Amino acid sequence: LNFTKMKIARLTGLVFILQVFFIALIYMMLISDYTSKFLYSRDQQNFSVTYSVASINRSSLTNNSSSSNATKIKFREIETVLNTSPSYSVSKEIGAGGRKLSTFLLIMVSVRPELFVTRQVIRDTWRLGFNDSQDVIIRFATGTKGISEVVQARLRNESHTYKDIVFFDFIEDYWITPTNKTLSMIVWAHNNVDFTYFMKSDDTTFVYVKNMITELRRRPVTKGLYYGRMQYKRRPVRKGSEWEDKGWDLAATYLPFALGGGYILSSDLIALLAHRSNYLAYHPNEDTAVASWIAAYHYERRDDKLWCVTPFNKDKQLEGKCEVFVIAQLCYGLNEESMKKWFTMLANARLT
Repeated sequence: LNFTKMKIARLTGLVFILQVFFIALIYMMLISDYTSKFLYSRDQQNFSVTYSVASINRSSLTNNSSSSNATKIKFREIETVLNTSPSYSVSKEIGAGGRKLSTFLLIMVSVRPELFVTRQVIRDTWRLGFNDSQDVIIRFATGTKGISEVVQARLRNESHTYKDIVFFDFIEDYWITPTNKTLSMIVWAHNNVDFTYFMKSDDTTFVYVKNMITELRRRPVTKGLYYGRMQYKRRPVRKGSEWEDKGWDLAATYLPFALGGGYILSSDLIALLAHRSNYLAYHPNEDTAVASWIAAYHYERRDDKLWCVTPFNKDKQLEGKCEVFVIAQLCYGLNEESMKKWFTMLANARLT
C-alpha cells in the first residue's frame, strides 16, 4: 500500500513538473513572438517627443485641444499616425474628359499655408511662364487644418486665382509634419496625375525648369530613378536636436539619401510608395525616410552636382558658387524677405 502511494506521489510530481515545463514553454514562445514582432522598434519603446496635440493628424488626438496644449506621444503612436492612410488631400484635380492630368515632370513645392509672399515670389520667378502642359505641372502643397479663418479666406482666393495649390488636412508643424507631408504628396501625385518624373521641392529651392527637363530627357531613366544631391555616411542625430532620430537602427549611418531641398523619383517608385504607404516606417527626417523606403527596391541612385547647394549665412549672404548650368539651387537659410531678393536676382540671371 505504501509502495502504491509512493508511485502515485511520484506520478503527481511528474505531472506537475510537466505542467510547469509546458507553461514555461508557452510563455517563452509568446515572448519570442512579441520580440520578433516589435524588433524593428525595440529602440523606440521609451522614445517620446513633446509637441502640440493639434499637430497630430488623428481626430482622437486633436479633440478638445489647441496648439498650446502639449503632450507626450510615444514614437509608435506617431508612426501609427503616419501609417493611417495619407490620402487625406482635400484637393482633387481632373483633366479634360474626366481623365487624370498628364505631364512629363510634376513638381510639388512644400510650403506653409501662411507664406503667401513665398508662393508669389516663386510664381514671379522660376515658375513664371510654366503653365500646366505636357512638359511640366507645378503645384504648391500645404496643410490647412487649424489655420485661422483669415488665412483660410486668403488661401481660397489665392487658389481660385492661380489654381496651383494642393490642400492637405493636417496641421503644418516644422518638426513633425515633413515626413508625413512628403508621403501625402506622393500619394496625391500618384492618384491625381500621370507623370514620368516627380520632384519634391522645398519653398527655398530655385528650380531651373527648362534645364531640369532638358537634363531628364538627355539621360532618360524612366524606371527606378532616384536623382538629387546625395549625402553619404551621415550619422543619425541622436541627442540635442529637434531632428533626433532615436528610432533609426537599420545601420550605423543613414543610407545614402538625396538632400530634402529637392530630389526626383520616377513614377514607378512613386507608385510603389503610394501603394505601400500604410506600412512605411516613420523617421523624423523626410529625406532619410524616403531613402529607407525605397532601399528594398531595384533603383538607380544618381548623384549630381547640377543640384547646387547654396547655403546662406546669418546675414543672408550667399556662401558658395554654382556652375553656369544647373538644374536647381537648394538655398538654405532664407526667409521671405531675403528669398524675394535672391530669387529675383537668379531669375534675371538664369540662362534658360
